[in-house]
Amino acid sequence: MARISGLPAPAIIFSLKGTLDYVAWRGIFYVRSWPRRPRMPRSLPSQATAQAFANFARAASRTAIPVQQQGTNAVAGTLWTWRDAVTRGQYGRLISWE
Repeated sequence: MARISGLPAPAIIFSLKGTLDYVAWRGIFYVRSWPRRPRMPRSLPSQATAQAFANFARAASRTAIPVQQQGTNAVAGTLWTWRDAVTRGQYGRLISWE
């Protein structure tokens, strides 16, 4: 991982997809090699958590359009999407004390 002064043009980021990953964290920009799967098998709790999130994401993608529009209206004026709010609510982090 290397710190960089700013993100390159979107065309450059897109051309390096699958090779390099550009990350912004708290206003600091980084570039790193593309994430790879871990060599070791994941633990059973980690696999269960991943499966639970996959089920949740699948259910969210089948949400009716009027419900999605209500969610979009609820998060209007924030940087969140309706999926962000639903996901945070699902995992108990809808309200952040930061």
